[in-house]
Amino acid sequence: MTVIHQVTDIHIPVTGDFSVRDNFTRLMQHVASAQPDILTITGDLPGEDGSREAYLWIRDQLPSDIPCLVLPGNHDDPTALFAIFQSEMNTNPEFFEIVALDQIDLVFANTASNYLPSDQIASLADVSIREGSLLFLHHPTEEISGGFMDRTYPLLNRDEVSRAISDSNIEHVFCGHFHTEYLCRTTYNLHLTPSPAFTVDRDSVKPIITPPGIPLREIAVEGALVSTRVIYLEEESRHCVK
Repeated sequence: MTVIHQVTDIHIPVTGDFSVRDNFTRLMQHVASAQPDILTITGDLPGEDGSREAYLWIRDQLPSDIPCLVLPGNHDDPTALFAIFQSEMNTNPEFFEIVALDQIDLVFANTASNYLPSDQIASLADVSIREGSLLFLHHPTEEISGGFMDRTYPLLNRDEVSRAISDSNIEHVFCGHFHTEYLCRTTYNLHLTPSPAFTVDRDSVKPIITPPGIPLREIAVEGALVSTRVIYLEEESRHCVK
């Protein structure tokens, strides 16, 4: 079995309220204790856009014995991010990676520009990506509710990306960006993972921000079987989807 932990939208501040830093520190303590096979952070790492100081602080908190693959979001500077997080997992400055498991693949893609680049869209159709594979990126690839985030901060080529996923061997998509937990079932399963920084009401037409939990997503892959749940550190998981 391969276990992946996903953390997203951590928005680490350089100044001001450091409670968000405390949340991330607790998450990394949990990850270090749980010992997943892979940790991925799917974008929006700094509280201030592209902050090198925030990137360096985050890197210092990562468990040194767990492979970590970091993706950029719309608040990241991909060049600075790659310079600091380049590793055996992060090998491509364009942030497109394929990690082979026993029976399926993990695909990682880059929507930092609010688009998925055309070459990465084309790569989703690669026949070498096996049936039932998983895709990780920052933005949701479907309209969720028509609320504030859908209208104000969408993936700008969302429809094209969704069609490409539907025509590919990808079965599950894991993202963040909306700061909320949600499952959207279409021709594939779209899993939104909440933020430990703040939560946005996905159904509102205005940005209603509520206090955060301290969440991460656990994904377990056994052969071709994928199960996932969001874990809040103060309570048992709220959802388990197979």
